[in-house]
Amino acid sequence: MIRNFKYLAFFKQTALVMIVVMGILGMVPRVDAAFVHSFESTDHKFQTNDLETVRHFLETKAVKNRLETLGYSPEEIQARLSSLSDEEIHQLAGNINTLTTGGDGVGVVIGILVIVMLVILIIKLLDRQIIIR
Repeated sequence: MIRNFKYLAFFKQTALVMIVVMGILGMVPRVDAAFVHSFESTDHKFQTNDLETVRHFLETKAVKNRLETLGYSPEEIQARLSSLSDEEIHQLAGNINTLTTGGDGVGVVIGILVIVMLVILIIKLLDRQIIIR
């Protein structure tokens, strides 16, 4: 009985210490530090780079042929490009930079390998065999 009382007192003290520690840690504010981007000094440079990226993309042969097939003249393309806002041009340039030529086949290969490995694992777990004749 006395032995159980000692354990009970120990657990109560431990619980009280943990409550105090967690309470103190809960009051500490979260602080994040990061570099702040200076928009004034580099906005113009990014705007010209983005505009050049978009114009270079529109001048490629495949894009130019596709736009002509859709019925757009070079004058219409330039008019629409000049009517875009700076944010839209930046977003378009970002999308152009993330494009991969011909697509990315690595994801498909990895997906096929995962499926094959799962099928083999299931067959092994069921103690089955595949016999090809």
